[in-house]
Amino acid sequence: MVVPNHGSQEIGKGLEKKILKDAGIIL
Repeated sequence: MVVPNHGSQEIGKGLEKKILKDAGIIL
C-alpha cells in the first residue's frame, strides 16, 4: 500500500492504536 508522505504519520498512528488494541484483546 502506497501512502502519501503527509498522511503516512497519521495512518501510522491509527495502525499503531489498532495493533495495541488487538494485542490487548489477545493478551
